[in-house]
Amino acid sequence: MSTLNVNNINEVGGVDAVISAGVLDSGSLPTGSVLQVVSATYSTQVISSSGTLVSTPLTLSITPSSASSDILVMLYVSALALRDPSTNAGAMQHAIDRDGSVIIQTPSLRYQDNADTTGRSISYPVSLNVLDSPATTSAVTYTHQHRNADDSVRSFSDNSLGTLIAMEIAG
Repeated sequence: MSTLNVNNINEVGGVDAVISAGVLDSGSLPTGSVLQVVSATYSTQVISSSGTLVSTPLTLSITPSSASSDILVMLYVSALALRDPSTNAGAMQHAIDRDGSVIIQTPSLRYQDNADTTGRSISYPVSLNVLDSPATTSAVTYTHQHRNADDSVRSFSDNSLGTLIAMEIAG
């Protein structure tokens, strides 16, 4: 196996990328570069009948290296809304929370039918993406939240895998 040792990478007509003690100096990277990626997964069904947004166990923390960095947050969850038998409707809502404040949420995902049977439901793949600007170098925590609007909502339905990804983008 070969080993390549490098102290500096010189870009023709651009900025030098400096490697110190085996670490790339992110200050020398251009705006828009991905500086770090953190991800979390969860796969145990969570049921809620709350009419207000509540947190699920899908959460992660990222510590930006610069206050000028943006954080691209991406959420992917499979969810199920159960129908309220009295209204024949089902609805749910999902959100991404940053340190106690919702930064993006879906509209209420609603359906209605005229069936007289109970136990009917509808499944939704939920995808939320947001470019956040926390303006800090302290740890930032992002959490998936959901709420029921009629009967109940099930996130990570049938124990499906949910994913939350945070990418620090150089500002």
